[in-house]
Amino acid sequence: MLQGDEQLLDLWNIRYLLQPAGYTSPATSNGKYRQLYRDRDAVLVENMAAYPRAFVVSRARIAPDPYAVLDDLVGQPFDAPEEVVLAGDTRGLPIADPPPSSGGSARPDQHDLPDAAHPSHARVERYEPQDIVIRVVAPADGFLVLSDAYYPGWHAFVDGDERPLLRGDLLFRVVPVPAGLHTVHLRFNPSSLQLGMAVSALALAVAFAALAIAVWPGAAPASQY
Repeated sequence: MLQGDEQLLDLWNIRYLLQPAGYTSPATSNGKYRQLYRDRDAVLVENMAAYPRAFVVSRARIAPDPYAVLDDLVGQPFDAPEEVVLAGDTRGLPIADPPPSSGGSARPDQHDLPDAAHPSHARVERYEPQDIVIRVVAPADGFLVLSDAYYPGWHAFVDGDERPLLRGDLLFRVVPVPAGLHTVHLRFNPSSLQLGMAVSALALAVAFAALAIAVWPGAAPASQY
Protein backbone atom coordinates (compact mmCIF):
# COMPACT_ATOMS: atom_id res chain seq x y z
CA MET A 1 0.00 0.00 0.00
CA LEU A 2 1.46 3.36 -1.05
CA GLN A 3 1.50 6.43 1.16
CA GLY A 4 -1.02 8.20 -1.10
CA ASP A 5 -3.35 5.20 -0.94
CA GLU A 6 -3.07 5.16 2.84
CA GLN A 7 -4.00 8.84 2.98
CA LEU A 8 -7.09 8.09 0.90
CA LEU A 9 -8.12 5.42 3.41
CA ASP A 10 -8.02 8.09 6.11
CA LEU A 11 -9.71 10.76 4.01
CA TRP A 12 -12.50 8.49 2.78
CA ASN A 13 -13.35 7.51 6.35
CA ILE A 14 -12.44 3.85 5.86
CA ARG A 15 -12.21 2.73 9.46
CA TYR A 16 -12.02 -1.07 9.20
CA LEU A 17 -9.74 -3.21 7.01
CA LEU A 18 -9.91 -6.96 6.52
CA GLN A 19 -6.83 -8.65 5.13
CA PRO A 20 -5.51 -12.23 4.81
CA ALA A 21 -3.80 -13.53 7.93
CA GLY A 22 -0.56 -14.20 6.09
CA TYR A 23 -0.43 -10.76 4.45
CA THR A 24 1.97 -8.22 5.96
CA SER A 25 1.72 -4.55 4.94
CA PRO A 26 4.02 -1.81 6.27
CA ALA A 27 1.06 0.55 6.15
CA THR A 28 -1.16 -1.57 8.39
CA SER A 29 1.65 -2.52 10.77
CA ASN A 30 2.25 1.00 12.09
CA GLY A 31 0.71 2.50 15.21
CA LYS A 32 -2.39 4.02 13.57
CA TYR A 33 -3.95 0.56 13.10
CA ARG A 34 -5.36 -1.48 15.96
CA GLN A 35 -5.99 -5.19 15.61
CA LEU A 36 -9.55 -6.16 16.52
CA TYR A 37 -9.71 -9.79 15.45
CA ARG A 38 -7.47 -12.51 14.08
CA ASP A 39 -7.94 -16.12 13.08
CA ARG A 40 -6.01 -18.47 10.81
CA ASP A 41 -7.57 -16.96 7.67
CA ALA A 42 -8.01 -13.21 8.25
CA VAL A 43 -7.11 -10.20 10.35
CA LEU A 44 -9.47 -7.29 11.08
CA VAL A 45 -7.83 -3.96 11.97
CA GLU A 46 -9.26 -0.55 12.86
CA ASN A 47 -7.83 2.59 11.27
CA MET A 48 -7.53 4.99 14.21
CA ALA A 49 -6.61 7.89 11.89
CA ALA A 50 -9.77 7.74 9.77
CA TYR A 51 -11.30 11.18 9.30
CA PRO A 52 -14.69 11.99 10.85
CA ARG A 53 -17.82 12.04 8.71
CA ALA A 54 -17.79 15.86 8.62
CA PHE A 55 -14.86 18.27 8.94
CA VAL A 56 -13.86 21.79 7.87
CA VAL A 57 -10.87 22.79 5.72
CA SER A 58 -9.53 26.28 5.14
CA ARG A 59 -8.78 26.25 1.42
CA ALA A 60 -9.63 24.59 -1.90
CA ARG A 61 -8.03 23.91 -5.24
CA ILE A 62 -9.89 23.16 -8.48
CA ALA A 63 -9.11 20.22 -10.77
CA PRO A 64 -10.61 20.16 -14.28
CA ASP A 65 -11.81 16.53 -14.30
CA PRO A 66 -12.02 13.40 -12.09
CA TYR A 67 -8.66 12.09 -13.33
CA ALA A 68 -6.99 15.35 -12.30
CA VAL A 69 -8.72 15.18 -8.90
CA LEU A 70 -7.35 11.69 -8.29
CA ASP A 71 -3.89 12.79 -9.40
CA ASP A 72 -4.03 15.70 -6.94
CA LEU A 73 -5.07 13.36 -4.14
CA VAL A 74 -2.47 10.67 -4.79
CA GLY A 75 0.25 11.97 -7.09
CA GLN A 76 0.70 15.53 -5.82
CA PRO A 77 1.47 17.04 -2.41
CA PHE A 78 -1.89 17.23 -0.69
CA ASP A 79 -2.66 18.53 2.80
CA ALA A 80 -5.91 16.69 3.50
CA PRO A 81 -6.71 18.31 6.88
CA GLU A 82 -6.41 21.80 5.39
CA GLU A 83 -7.64 21.64 1.79
CA VAL A 84 -10.15 20.02 -0.52
CA VAL A 85 -9.84 19.31 -4.25
CA LEU A 86 -12.99 20.51 -6.05
CA ALA A 87 -14.17 19.03 -9.33
CA GLY A 88 -14.13 21.63 -12.08
CA ASP A 89 -17.29 20.20 -13.66
CA THR A 90 -19.39 20.83 -10.54
CA ARG A 91 -22.15 23.44 -10.77
CA GLY A 92 -21.40 26.54 -8.71
CA LEU A 93 -17.76 26.94 -9.79
CA PRO A 94 -15.64 28.95 -9.97
CA ILE A 95 -15.81 29.56 -6.26
CA ALA A 96 -14.15 32.41 -4.44
CA ASP A 97 -14.29 33.04 -0.72
CA PRO A 98 -17.43 31.61 0.88
CA PRO A 99 -20.15 34.31 0.87
CA PRO A 100 -21.25 35.94 4.11
CA SER A 101 -24.32 34.39 5.67
CA SER A 102 -27.37 36.38 6.69
CA GLY A 103 -27.69 34.30 9.86
CA GLY A 104 -25.38 32.74 12.43
CA SER A 105 -22.40 34.45 13.94
CA ALA A 106 -20.52 36.13 11.10
CA ARG A 107 -18.08 37.60 13.66
CA PRO A 108 -18.06 35.11 16.50
CA ASP A 109 -16.91 36.07 19.96
CA GLN A 110 -14.06 34.27 21.68
CA HIS A 111 -16.37 31.58 23.04
CA ASP A 112 -17.50 30.68 19.52
CA LEU A 113 -13.98 30.21 18.22
CA PRO A 114 -12.16 26.93 18.87
CA ASP A 115 -8.71 26.97 20.40
CA ALA A 116 -5.51 27.01 18.36
CA ALA A 117 -5.08 23.25 18.62
CA HIS A 118 -8.50 22.70 16.98
CA PRO A 119 -8.96 25.55 14.50
CA SER A 120 -12.31 24.32 13.19
CA HIS A 121 -15.03 21.91 14.18
CA ALA A 122 -18.05 20.18 12.64
CA ARG A 123 -20.60 18.15 14.59
CA VAL A 124 -23.38 16.11 12.98
CA GLU A 125 -26.54 16.89 14.97
CA ARG A 126 -29.05 15.01 12.79
CA TYR A 127 -28.41 12.33 10.22
CA GLU A 128 -31.31 10.87 8.28
CA PRO A 129 -31.42 9.38 4.76
CA GLN A 130 -32.75 12.62 3.20
CA ASP A 131 -32.05 15.21 5.88
CA ILE A 132 -28.74 16.11 7.57
CA VAL A 133 -27.94 18.92 10.02
CA ILE A 134 -24.35 19.84 10.92
CA ARG A 135 -23.16 22.47 13.40
CA VAL A 136 -20.01 24.20 12.14
CA VAL A 137 -17.50 26.42 13.94
CA ALA A 138 -14.74 28.03 11.86
CA PRO A 139 -12.36 30.90 12.72
CA ALA A 140 -12.12 31.83 9.00
CA ASP A 141 -13.99 31.20 5.76
CA GLY A 142 -13.66 27.59 4.71
CA PHE A 143 -15.34 24.52 3.29
CA LEU A 144 -17.38 21.88 5.09
CA VAL A 145 -16.51 18.42 3.77
CA LEU A 146 -19.06 15.65 4.30
CA SER A 147 -17.72 12.18 3.52
CA ASP A 148 -20.97 11.07 1.86
CA ALA A 149 -21.24 10.48 -1.86
CA TYR A 150 -22.09 13.51 -3.96
CA TYR A 151 -25.36 12.97 -5.83
CA PRO A 152 -27.65 15.30 -7.81
CA GLY A 153 -30.77 16.27 -5.91
CA TRP A 154 -29.06 17.26 -2.66
CA HIS A 155 -29.34 20.92 -1.63
CA ALA A 156 -27.27 22.78 0.97
CA PHE A 157 -28.37 25.63 3.25
CA VAL A 158 -26.23 27.69 5.62
CA ASP A 159 -28.36 29.33 8.33
CA GLY A 160 -31.37 28.95 6.03
CA ASP A 161 -29.72 30.45 2.92
CA GLU A 162 -29.14 28.08 0.01
CA ARG A 163 -25.49 27.64 -0.96
CA PRO A 164 -23.76 25.76 -3.79
CA LEU A 165 -23.22 22.08 -3.11
CA LEU A 166 -19.87 21.14 -4.62
CA ARG A 167 -18.16 17.83 -5.34
CA GLY A 168 -14.79 17.52 -3.63
CA ASP A 169 -12.04 14.94 -3.11
CA LEU A 170 -13.50 12.98 -6.03
CA LEU A 171 -16.80 11.93 -4.47
CA PHE A 172 -17.70 13.98 -1.35
CA ARG A 173 -20.25 16.75 -0.72
CA VAL A 174 -18.66 20.13 0.01
CA VAL A 175 -20.35 23.33 1.22
CA PRO A 176 -18.65 26.76 1.39
CA VAL A 177 -19.06 28.19 4.90
CA PRO A 178 -18.19 31.67 6.23
CA ALA A 179 -16.29 32.28 9.44
CA GLY A 180 -18.19 31.81 12.66
CA LEU A 181 -20.79 29.52 14.18
CA HIS A 182 -23.30 28.21 11.64
CA THR A 183 -25.90 25.51 11.01
CA VAL A 184 -25.57 23.65 7.71
CA HIS A 185 -28.65 21.80 6.51
CA LEU A 186 -28.53 19.31 3.63
CA ARG A 187 -31.80 18.09 2.12
CA PHE A 188 -32.49 15.61 -0.66
CA ASN A 189 -35.11 17.12 -2.94
CA PRO A 190 -34.51 16.09 -6.57
CA SER A 191 -36.33 17.88 -9.40
CA SER A 192 -37.64 14.52 -10.62
CA LEU A 193 -39.43 14.11 -7.28
CA GLN A 194 -40.98 17.56 -7.58
CA LEU A 195 -42.14 16.79 -11.14
CA GLY A 196 -43.59 13.48 -10.01
CA MET A 197 -45.49 15.17 -7.19
CA ALA A 198 -46.89 17.76 -9.62
CA VAL A 199 -48.01 15.06 -12.08
CA SER A 200 -49.56 13.05 -9.24
CA ALA A 201 -51.43 16.13 -7.98
CA LEU A 202 -52.76 16.84 -11.48
CA ALA A 203 -53.83 13.22 -11.96
CA LEU A 204 -55.58 13.28 -8.57
CA ALA A 205 -57.44 16.47 -9.48
CA VAL A 206 -58.62 14.93 -12.78
CA ALA A 207 -59.73 11.78 -10.96
CA PHE A 208 -61.75 13.82 -8.44
CA ALA A 209 -63.36 15.79 -11.26
CA ALA A 210 -64.34 12.59 -13.08
CA LEU A 211 -65.71 11.14 -9.85
CA ALA A 212 -67.78 14.27 -9.20
CA ILE A 213 -69.30 14.13 -12.69
CA ALA A 214 -70.12 10.43 -12.24
CA VAL A 215 -71.77 10.92 -8.83
CA TRP A 216 -73.56 14.17 -9.64
CA PRO A 217 -74.47 14.01 -13.31
CA GLY A 218 -76.18 17.39 -13.04
CA ALA A 219 -72.81 18.89 -12.44
CA ALA A 220 -71.77 18.10 -16.03
CA PRO A 221 -72.47 20.82 -18.62
CA ALA A 222 -75.67 20.32 -20.62
CA SER A 223 -75.31 19.19 -24.20
CA GLN A 224 -76.02 21.79 -26.84
CA TYR A 225 -78.24 20.85 -29.76
